[in-house]
Amino acid sequence: MEEMRTKKIEEVTQRLLQNLDEMITAYRQLLEVVRNEKNCFSENNVKKLNESNELKENLLVKIKALDSIRERYALELGQLLQIDSSAPRLLELAQKVPFELGEKLRLSHATLDLIIRRLQVLNQQNHKIVETSLQVLHGALSDLKESLSPVKTYGRDKKMGSISEGAGVLRHQKA
Repeated sequence: MEEMRTKKIEEVTQRLLQNLDEMITAYRQLLEVVRNEKNCFSENNVKKLNESNELKENLLVKIKALDSIRERYALELGQLLQIDSSAPRLLELAQKVPFELGEKLRLSHATLDLIIRRLQVLNQQNHKIVETSLQVLHGALSDLKESLSPVKTYGRDKKMGSISEGAGVLRHQKA
């Protein structure tokens, strides 16, 4: 009976490890897409940016699906290991499985953690680039709006008037 339980633990752990490998691959692909986004911003390549966003959305859907599978495997393994938790953590599971499998779980966890941290840093950098670009664009649009608005002038009767043609251009009028 104990041998069957051990075999089942190893089987579920292997499925979990395979799932984690797929997650690592997907996160690495996402990391590459986020890195390339920075280039799209600097090149002002809207087409590449749209393609990048579409690819990123697809990867996020895939990662979400893989994560739900990981949760299911982790819960199943947690139950086999008699861990009282509705969402056992990978490091907690790694302590309870045979040493070699535990090491693989710890390595997968560390790899995912490193990739996710790097993604967060790159996302923050990209966010700052976008915010700065939007501020510059907003400033440029405000300047353009101001330069296209009618120029306020005072006529000889000391009433406020405006010149709507050729904003900002001085015109001489005959009296």
